[in-house]
Amino acid sequence: MALGTLLVFVICFLPYNFSHLIGFLQNRSPDWRYYTLLLSTFNTCLDPIIFYFSSSTFQNMSTFVFDALILRDSVINA
Repeated sequence: MALGTLLVFVICFLPYNFSHLIGFLQNRSPDWRYYTLLLSTFNTCLDPIIFYFSSSTFQNMSTFVFDALILRDSVINA
């Protein structure tokens, strides 16, 4: 979970921070900074999804459903 969160954080915030560096060096804001801001705010949407799918409740439920589907298929095919 920590690696996934870190990866999303780097992907979402690195371009925005890079745009600050470019803006400082060029002494003006890059035209594409708006898109990096959208990408950085997308991080707030992705974090809850990562936390949900990595929770033990979800993992237990998905294992239960997967086992039920396997059992159902084995009964149908028998």
